[in-house]
Amino acid sequence: MSARGRGRLTATGAPAIRASATLLGRRFYLFMAVLTAAIVAYGFSRTIDRGLIHPSFVVPTMLYVHVALFVGWLLLLLVQTGLVQTGRVQLHRALGLGSIGFGLALLVVGVWVAFVMASIETQQGDPQAASFLIVPLADMLFFGVLFCLGVCYRKKPETHRRLMLMAALGLTGAAFGRFPSFIVPHGWFYPAADMLVFLGVLRDLGVQGRVHRVYLIGLPLLMAAQALTMAVRYSAWWDLTSRSLIQ
Repeated sequence: MSARGRGRLTATGAPAIRASATLLGRRFYLFMAVLTAAIVAYGFSRTIDRGLIHPSFVVPTMLYVHVALFVGWLLLLLVQTGLVQTGRVQLHRALGLGSIGFGLALLVVGVWVAFVMASIETQQGDPQAASFLIVPLADMLFFGVLFCLGVCYRKKPETHRRLMLMAALGLTGAAFGRFPSFIVPHGWFYPAADMLVFLGVLRDLGVQGRVHRVYLIGLPLLMAAQALTMAVRYSAWWDLTSRSLIQ
């Protein structure tokens, strides 16, 4: 086969890798980590003043703990992807094992804060706070499942990195929900987060020519679970159930 048919060859005779494929293959996850942090920073910057700095009601201390854990998780995501990017895989693995408890703490505190804030916002007169409780609880469930699977598959890098990416991207829904409506229409926070996951699908197609099974299985299941969450949110029985849960 001619060089034209097989692609340009290196000095060793191996096919050269396209620059675009190298860029997507090596730097995609670092780019996504930075993008995730930017989305969260922008989304929450629109509500942090009235929500944390100058709140109209007494904010529980645990909410500040939750914020600290969330910011720490984003920083950890940036550090971990940066370590892989620079080839420091052993340090990445050691830090990953040490941070399992960090992820579990984020999960537990997130669930606790969801109940507390739903109760406070209901007392403040928000008629939708109780029914909306299902959304942060579902987000924590999605994060917990993906995170635990990522830990279980930590010895399979291609599976591990996609699971951890999906876990992180799933948390952007709360930030997208705070975007201006002309950027993200009201109630479209889940589709916005899913579009970020879809970038991973496009990356796989561009670099490998096929989509990894994490996306093939995980993304449809995640979207189905999100649709179920929204259906439950607007159901009459959940409205009654949620109010009893936060009393």
